[in-house]
Amino acid sequence: MKILIVNASDIDGGAARAAYRLHRCLLNEGVESRMLVQSKLSNDLTVIGPKSKIQQALGKVRFALDSLPGRYFKNISKTLFSSGWVPFSTIVNRINEINTDIVHLHWIAGGMMPIEDLAKIKAPIVWSLHDMWAFTDGYHYDSAFDIQKFGLAEEPKFFIKPKIFKRKAKTYRKLNRLTIIGLSKWLKDCSKHSKLLGDKPHVNLPNPIDTSTFSPLNKIQARAFFNLPADKKIILFGALGAISDQRKGSRELFEALEYVSADYELVIFGSN
Repeated sequence: MKILIVNASDIDGGAARAAYRLHRCLLNEGVESRMLVQSKLSNDLTVIGPKSKIQQALGKVRFALDSLPGRYFKNISKTLFSSGWVPFSTIVNRINEINTDIVHLHWIAGGMMPIEDLAKIKAPIVWSLHDMWAFTDGYHYDSAFDIQKFGLAEEPKFFIKPKIFKRKAKTYRKLNRLTIIGLSKWLKDCSKHSKLLGDKPHVNLPNPIDTSTFSPLNKIQARAFFNLPADKKIILFGALGAISDQRKGSRELFEALEYVSADYELVIFGSN
């Protein structure tokens, strides 16, 4: 089977790293996998990036243009907003030029392609959701939305949000061979209950982990290696932007620690 993984970047960001790890895992299992990105930062020959420096520069311009409408909402929500409107993308043409059995989409915002281009993809589509953007009216995450009301125009005075919702709805109706993957059960359920993607088949399929790299070690040796105390409980907390991104749960963690009486050490990874 031939698989084409599509993501805005290959190794920049959490979604990119997850998609790239999946790509490498498929190759290691003998599956013919390739990865198509708007911004290539690795030197992996199996990753297809911009063909020229001009295309590379245009990718950055497209990212900036796509984020412009979100500036209207900067005082409402700090959540990333993408409109998926920037035209004249060559990504869908490159997807169709590659002989593949399945197109596996991941994080495709940031001006990578307009929403409407999804309907032009010829091969069956599998879409792994790394956030909520696929089934909202522009936000990548917004806890203020009720799970049953994702996509509704919460602020009708901002005309672009209902338009994004309608554009997605019109495009998704044309996608008869689309399967949605929720990387967590929670995200799968959110998408399954959404107005935009609720009628599509859904699967819960977590990100793969290379257990030859990430595997249990002797606890005493591990503590010594990281210079951690041997006589305390260790509480481990980690995420990309673990402290700066409030969605990752640092505030709730610090509140919960007020109720912990044991002698512990808090270890945080992924924080900038």
